[in-house]
Amino acid sequence: MKKFVLTLFFLIVLSTAYAQLLNLQSKDSLNGKPKKSIYFTAWLKMNGILDVQEISTTAALNLPSIPTDGSPPDPLFTMDMYQTRLMFGSSYQTKKLGEIISFIETDFYGNGGGNLRIRHAYIRFLNFRVGQTWSGFTDEETWPNITDFDGPATGAWVRNPQVAYFIRPNKNQDILFSIELPSTDYNRYLFVDSTLQTANQSIPDLVSHYELRWPQGHFQAAVVYRSIKYKDTNGDIKFEPGYGLSLSGSHMITQNDKIVAQGLIGKGRVIWSLLEAQGGTPYLI
Repeated sequence: MKKFVLTLFFLIVLSTAYAQLLNLQSKDSLNGKPKKSIYFTAWLKMNGILDVQEISTTAALNLPSIPTDGSPPDPLFTMDMYQTRLMFGSSYQTKKLGEIISFIETDFYGNGGGNLRIRHAYIRFLNFRVGQTWSGFTDEETWPNITDFDGPATGAWVRNPQVAYFIRPNKNQDILFSIELPSTDYNRYLFVDSTLQTANQSIPDLVSHYELRWPQGHFQAAVVYRSIKYKDTNGDIKFEPGYGLSLSGSHMITQNDKIVAQGLIGKGRVIWSLLEAQGGTPYLI
């Protein structure tokens, strides 16, 4: 007998308010701009959701969390303000470094929800960007407009601490090189090969991208190279190369409609089966 799981989200409360609470500029100027300026913006959002199937995640539709064990549904109503964002920015004009820009953005998804969390925090000067923001491998402009806060089912959406350098051949092109925090997510695969042991990552990720823009859209090609560190059955430190390629872009097809696309390919050899010791093939992720 086939079982069908019906999961239905009713968005019964959706309230959003956006306001610039502070905007100050100095009277003196440099480089054709006010020498000092600061602003503070609050973006308030309250969500109310009625879930008739009681999915464990309340802020987003996470498909693997849909219960399929046949247990009776226990409807859940929830409300939160976790998507509320606070943004603070400043600019300072200098003679040697040009414009120095700082930006901080937070929301309230820290520790699972309710606590302050840093989304972006960086400084830009000359062609440098230092701090935490979208990885150079990410193309945030290809994020589709959807209601679900969890975003699309797949994609490279990573905010990393980084040191990035930009080269701009002209106003329509960007070339980026960055050194970024190495993060790992292979713990989830330990059930495949229990002989694998995690290790502290000691080599930063190397990321680069090329972006071309035109009035109706853009195209981005990005690459990442990683040296993934782990421990084998004897506890010895091992390194395996990992790499990825991303092609993405957007284009306005009408005045109000835009098409976005992203394709990813790569390999990270982080899990080895016992078959390798017997001349077999390693399990590749």
